[in-house]
Amino acid sequence: MLRAAPEDYAARFSLGVLKAQQGHVDAAIDHLGKAVRLRPDVAAGWLNLGALLGAAGRFAEALDAYRRAAALLPDDPQAHRALAAALLDAGRVEESLAVFDRVLTLAPGDLEALKARGSLLWSLGRPEEALAALDSALERAPHDVETLNNHGNVLRDLRRPEDAIASYDRALALRPGSAEIHNNRGVALAETRDRPAALTAYDRALALDPSLADAWNNRGLALHEAGEIAPALACYGRAIARKPDFVAALNNRGKALCEDWRVAEAFASFMQSARIAFGDTLVIDGGERLAGAAIDPGNAVAAECAWLAADPHNVVIDGLLTPPALAGLQRFCWGSAIWRRAYAAGYRGAFPETGFACPLLAQVAEEMQASFPRIFAAHRLRYLWAFRYDQSGTGTHVHADDAAINVNFWITPDAANLDPDSGGLIFWDRCAPADWGFADYNDDADGAMAFLAETRANRVKTVYRENRAVIFDSGLFHATDAFRFKPGDRNRRINVTMLFGRR
Repeated sequence: MLRAAPEDYAARFSLGVLKAQQGHVDAAIDHLGKAVRLRPDVAAGWLNLGALLGAAGRFAEALDAYRRAAALLPDDPQAHRALAAALLDAGRVEESLAVFDRVLTLAPGDLEALKARGSLLWSLGRPEEALAALDSALERAPHDVETLNNHGNVLRDLRRPEDAIASYDRALALRPGSAEIHNNRGVALAETRDRPAALTAYDRALALDPSLADAWNNRGLALHEAGEIAPALACYGRAIARKPDFVAALNNRGKALCEDWRVAEAFASFMQSARIAFGDTLVIDGGERLAGAAIDPGNAVAAECAWLAADPHNVVIDGLLTPPALAGLQRFCWGSAIWRRAYAAGYRGAFPETGFACPLLAQVAEEMQASFPRIFAAHRLRYLWAFRYDQSGTGTHVHADDAAINVNFWITPDAANLDPDSGGLIFWDRCAPADWGFADYNDDADGAMAFLAETRANRVKTVYRENRAVIFDSGLFHATDAFRFKPGDRNRRINVTMLFGRR
């Protein structure tokens, strides 16, 4: 037909469809491309071309084809659903959500659109709206396993693990062989602190699919939280072996290696993760390990005596770092692109996962334990971070930390501090009650202040000094003191925090 009539749209379109059915994608795209040029007013040509271009990974061209089809069929939910999916493939999540909303305007009961809308809202950090969309989907299809699984995921995000478990149980009753759902159920069980049941769920997932890296990582987390470091490390290793770029597992392995007294290896794992996560934007300036000492050994005797005599335990150490270590950390913090997390109170955080894990920091942590054995005893490094404050910020609110011992030290030169009688740390001589959860003592500043007022806690203030450290019981409530520093990046107040031991 095409030899006789090369401009025949029907023949060109049909031959493109047949070539696609034979698996000849390039030829099919060529024929359908010619067909839509012959009849750009026919939506079917654009829809079929979009599907082929998407299958070939040519997402920008597929998106253009679907836009044209949707414009020709403004009231057709199928055309708009295809456009929404293409927008999602292109990473344009907000636009995709808007088009799925259009689909639901045209077809309020459209199951696929409701499911997709729920997933998109969840990915955008809007779990309440996501749950409403998935509830509507389950009203129409109560036995849809994918929706039940996603429903459980959103409920977990809303801190409703028991309800999440119920959703997973409904899904597993329909599909008992799903390793993914068993793994998700394990996470929810871990959030209820039923660690044995969580481990059983992970084991079930791995029996079904031994290659499931997420389940190995989650099993490692459950063992790690129980203090079983060696088995946890073995699980993280299996997760990374199956997925070498598994950022979460690399970070979890780093935390476990810290508690296994293998700090240098831990920091190498953190840095490997950061390089994967941030690529060329991760810039590291300096931070090399020193040939000499990083912690000044002259402080040891006086600091340990002060710690043992204090009730509650705390000590202030001036000149914590040796001059080369202080200069090395200043260079590293000033020149490295590691400050990735912004806080509303006016400061940015650097964490091991974002590159705050140079060999010099590992040396400082190792020597901290070795230099002050009567302070740290068997407490091992749990975590660390640094905050860099805006000159007009307010700092951290009153809170306690999930550890045994806090080390806070400051590295910005004293010349930057406009008020030498402030800018340091305030702590109160009351620990968070043992029955308070993490959210109670770390996030609820009003509740903490009410507790401190009720118990008539005493307020202790330590003013800012370059290279001054405050070491104290992590359970003590503490906060950043008011501060005024000069303008300029190198004048920003920087504090480093290290947590040792378990609360």
